[in-house]
Amino acid sequence: MRRVVIGVGNRLRGDDGVGPRVADLVRLRAPAGVDVVECDGEPLRLLDALMGADRCVVVDAARVEPPGPGRWSRPGRVVRLEPGAGARRGGRAASTHGLGVEAAIRLAGALERVPAELVVYGVEGEDFGPGHGLSPKVAAALPLIAARVLRQVVR
Repeated sequence: MRRVVIGVGNRLRGDDGVGPRVADLVRLRAPAGVDVVECDGEPLRLLDALMGADRCVVVDAARVEPPGPGRWSRPGRVVRLEPGAGARRGGRAASTHGLGVEAAIRLAGALERVPAELVVYGVEGEDFGPGHGLSPKVAAALPLIAARVLRQVVR
């Protein structure tokens, strides 16, 4: 069984780098047989990482549109995104690489190569501007996010 974690993002765009940072932590604790890959979100690279996997967890930054008046986003919160669900719709989260992740999953489906178990986690971000670091709330959530991802991929 091939198990893979894919951290999607750009380390030079603030919270968009959360996927690769989660991948770093998972890589340190993953047992043998779990591949950990970093990807910039380009669909063909994502497809390549998905190919041959039986169980796959994708982690990417998410932009969350508050669901209504008086409700706010929560940087560092993890949301489970439905693969193939498309761009965000009121009150929902979408990967910051929505088209890349979604296109790769659609293409894998057309090729009948979607992993039997595929989970996509979005990590709600706060700042996606140029910069090397994560916002404090997202950085503080890294250990919990990595633990969740690791549990999902090795269960």
